[in-house]
Amino acid sequence: MLLALVLAVLAFAPAAQAQAPNPYARIGVPASNQPLREHVTIQGTATHPQFVRYELAYALEPDLATWISLGGSVQPVENGVLGVWNTRPLTPGSYALRLQVFAADGSVSESLVRNLIVVDAPVPTPTASTATPLQSGSSEIRAARDLFQALSAIVAAAPGAFFRGMQFTLLAFLAFGAYLLLKRLVGRWLRLAEREQPFRD
Repeated sequence: MLLALVLAVLAFAPAAQAQAPNPYARIGVPASNQPLREHVTIQGTATHPQFVRYELAYALEPDLATWISLGGSVQPVENGVLGVWNTRPLTPGSYALRLQVFAADGSVSESLVRNLIVVDAPVPTPTASTATPLQSGSSEIRAARDLFQALSAIVAAAPGAFFRGMQFTLLAFLAFGAYLLLKRLVGRWLRLAEREQPFRD
């Protein structure tokens, strides 16, 4: 009886050890069967005494042959943010998420989360009270931006003509000022001449 009990414990010991969580690679969030939409923050642990780097990847279930990398880091993380998963481009369905921690001794610690459900993100509908001001402001901003780009293109296309126009405007302004000054001097000279005319007679 005692021998049978010992054999049973030895038989189940490897299975229990295989199911124990990996202390070096662990995904805490998201969890299995969790619906995902938009940007998902991945949290967990990626450490090792001989830590080199960690990498995140996902695959479409049930076929896990093709893994797509989400990036990673060369800095270990313990109970923190491992990365951000943008699920918006993905087709709705069931996905798996994998964390791999690579060590200098060549070992790879892995954590796998299955059955993550990517769902369609709801598209917000603007209300009538907020849609009109936003559209009006956006059109005015676009018009101002287009006008600025057109003026910039004209100046960039003909910088010589632009500066010649500036010079012509400056010369015209100086000529007009000289004309006013000359007209004022001639008027004063004529008035002085009229005052001196009786004394000459």
